[in-house]
Amino acid sequence: HKAATTRDVPFAAAMTFFEQVNHSPYMMRNVLERMALNPQDDFETAASRVRGELADRQGFPHLWNTLSALNQAVVIEIVNGETALTSKSALGRMATATRTDKVTAGRISGALKTLGRNHIIHKIDDVWVLQDPEFGRYVHDLFA
Repeated sequence: HKAATTRDVPFAAAMTFFEQVNHSPYMMRNVLERMALNPQDDFETAASRVRGELADRQGFPHLWNTLSALNQAVVIEIVNGETALTSKSALGRMATATRTDKVTAGRISGALKTLGRNHIIHKIDDVWVLQDPEFGRYVHDLFA
Protein backbone atom coordinates (compact mmCIF):
# COMPACT_ATOMS: atom_id res chain seq x y z
CA HIS A 1 0.00 0.00 0.00
CA LYS A 2 2.80 2.40 0.86
CA ALA A 3 4.52 1.76 -2.45
CA ALA A 4 1.33 2.58 -4.35
CA THR A 5 0.16 5.54 -2.29
CA THR A 6 3.15 6.68 -0.17
CA ARG A 7 0.83 6.37 2.87
CA ASP A 8 1.46 4.09 5.82
CA VAL A 9 -1.17 1.72 7.16
CA PRO A 10 -1.24 1.66 10.98
CA PHE A 11 -0.15 -1.86 11.80
CA ALA A 12 -2.06 -2.25 15.10
CA ALA A 13 -5.34 -0.99 13.62
CA ALA A 14 -4.90 -3.17 10.53
CA MET A 15 -4.23 -6.29 12.60
CA THR A 16 -7.22 -5.60 14.85
CA PHE A 17 -9.45 -5.19 11.81
CA PHE A 18 -7.98 -8.31 10.16
CA GLU A 19 -8.75 -10.36 13.27
CA GLN A 20 -12.25 -8.88 13.52
CA VAL A 21 -13.05 -9.95 9.95
CA ASN A 22 -11.84 -13.49 10.61
CA HIS A 23 -8.58 -13.00 8.69
CA SER A 24 -10.34 -12.18 5.43
CA PRO A 25 -7.89 -10.96 2.78
CA TYR A 26 -10.91 -9.80 0.75
CA MET A 27 -12.04 -7.42 3.49
CA MET A 28 -8.52 -6.11 4.09
CA ARG A 29 -8.02 -5.54 0.38
CA ASN A 30 -11.29 -3.61 0.23
CA VAL A 31 -10.11 -1.28 2.99
CA LEU A 32 -6.74 -0.70 1.33
CA GLU A 33 -8.41 -0.06 -2.04
CA ARG A 34 -10.78 2.43 -0.43
CA MET A 35 -7.82 4.21 1.15
CA ALA A 36 -6.02 4.34 -2.20
CA LEU A 37 -9.06 5.67 -4.03
CA ASN A 38 -10.05 8.10 -1.27
CA PRO A 39 -6.85 9.70 0.07
CA GLN A 40 -8.83 11.66 2.65
CA ASP A 41 -9.86 8.40 4.36
CA ASP A 42 -7.63 7.10 7.12
CA PHE A 43 -7.62 3.39 7.94
CA GLU A 44 -10.41 3.58 10.53
CA THR A 45 -12.68 5.58 8.22
CA ALA A 46 -12.09 3.22 5.31
CA ALA A 47 -12.67 0.15 7.50
CA SER A 48 -15.89 1.66 8.85
CA ARG A 49 -17.17 2.37 5.36
CA VAL A 50 -16.28 -1.11 4.12
CA ARG A 51 -18.13 -2.60 7.10
CA GLY A 52 -21.12 -0.37 6.38
CA GLU A 53 -21.23 -1.48 2.77
CA LEU A 54 -21.00 -5.12 3.84
CA ALA A 55 -23.83 -4.60 6.33
CA ASP A 56 -26.00 -3.10 3.61
CA ARG A 57 -25.21 -5.90 1.14
CA GLN A 58 -25.94 -8.54 3.78
CA GLY A 59 -29.24 -6.88 4.67
CA PHE A 60 -28.33 -6.25 8.30
CA PRO A 61 -30.32 -3.00 8.64
CA HIS A 62 -33.44 -4.72 7.31
CA LEU A 63 -32.89 -7.78 9.50
CA TRP A 64 -32.42 -5.63 12.60
CA ASN A 65 -35.55 -3.61 11.86
CA THR A 66 -37.67 -6.75 11.42
CA LEU A 67 -36.75 -8.10 14.87
CA SER A 68 -39.17 -7.46 17.72
CA ALA A 69 -37.99 -5.27 20.56
CA LEU A 70 -37.48 -8.33 22.76
CA ASN A 71 -35.53 -10.17 20.08
CA GLN A 72 -33.36 -7.07 19.60
CA ALA A 73 -32.76 -6.92 23.36
CA VAL A 74 -31.73 -10.59 23.42
CA VAL A 75 -29.35 -10.08 20.49
CA ILE A 76 -27.80 -7.07 22.24
CA GLU A 77 -27.24 -9.14 25.37
CA ILE A 78 -25.57 -11.89 23.32
CA VAL A 79 -23.41 -9.35 21.47
CA ASN A 80 -22.36 -7.89 24.81
CA GLY A 81 -21.24 -11.32 25.99
CA GLU A 82 -24.07 -12.09 28.40
CA THR A 83 -24.33 -15.84 28.93
CA ALA A 84 -26.93 -15.86 31.71
CA LEU A 85 -29.79 -14.46 29.66
CA THR A 86 -32.37 -15.20 32.34
CA SER A 87 -30.40 -13.69 35.22
CA LYS A 88 -32.08 -10.94 37.19
CA SER A 89 -29.71 -8.29 35.80
CA ALA A 90 -30.15 -9.42 32.18
CA LEU A 91 -33.94 -9.55 32.55
CA GLY A 92 -33.85 -6.04 34.02
CA ARG A 93 -31.78 -4.67 31.15
CA MET A 94 -34.09 -6.31 28.61
CA ALA A 95 -37.18 -4.92 30.38
CA THR A 96 -35.64 -1.46 30.18
CA ALA A 97 -34.68 -1.96 26.52
CA THR A 98 -38.18 -3.10 25.60
CA ARG A 99 -39.85 -0.47 27.78
CA THR A 100 -41.86 -3.04 29.67
CA ASP A 101 -42.29 -3.55 33.39
CA LYS A 102 -41.07 -7.12 33.38
CA VAL A 103 -39.45 -9.62 31.06
CA THR A 104 -39.80 -13.25 32.11
CA ALA A 105 -37.54 -16.23 31.53
CA GLY A 106 -40.36 -17.77 29.46
CA ARG A 107 -40.39 -14.81 27.10
CA ILE A 108 -36.61 -15.05 26.73
CA SER A 109 -36.93 -18.75 25.96
CA GLY A 110 -39.46 -17.94 23.25
CA ALA A 111 -37.22 -15.23 21.81
CA LEU A 112 -34.26 -17.62 21.74
CA LYS A 113 -36.34 -20.21 19.88
CA THR A 114 -37.47 -17.61 17.35
CA LEU A 115 -33.95 -16.31 16.81
CA GLY A 116 -32.67 -19.87 16.44
CA ARG A 117 -35.39 -20.85 13.96
CA ASN A 118 -34.50 -17.77 11.92
CA HIS A 119 -30.81 -18.77 11.90
CA ILE A 120 -29.70 -15.64 13.72
CA ILE A 121 -28.27 -17.44 16.75
CA HIS A 122 -27.14 -20.92 17.71
CA LYS A 123 -25.51 -22.59 20.67
CA ILE A 124 -21.83 -23.43 20.91
CA ASP A 125 -20.75 -25.19 24.11
CA ASP A 126 -24.05 -24.23 25.77
CA VAL A 127 -23.56 -20.52 24.98
CA TRP A 128 -25.77 -18.60 22.57
CA VAL A 129 -23.78 -16.86 19.81
CA LEU A 130 -24.68 -15.10 16.61
CA GLN A 131 -24.35 -17.23 13.51
CA ASP A 132 -22.86 -14.30 11.59
CA PRO A 133 -20.14 -12.46 13.53
CA GLU A 134 -20.45 -9.53 11.12
CA PHE A 135 -24.07 -9.09 12.18
CA GLY A 136 -22.82 -8.97 15.76
CA ARG A 137 -20.33 -6.24 14.87
CA TYR A 138 -23.12 -4.38 13.07
CA VAL A 139 -25.32 -4.52 16.19
CA HIS A 140 -22.39 -3.58 18.42
CA ASP A 141 -21.63 -0.56 16.25
CA LEU A 142 -25.26 0.57 16.43
CA PHE A 143 -24.88 1.09 20.17
CA ALA A 144 -21.19 2.01 20.43
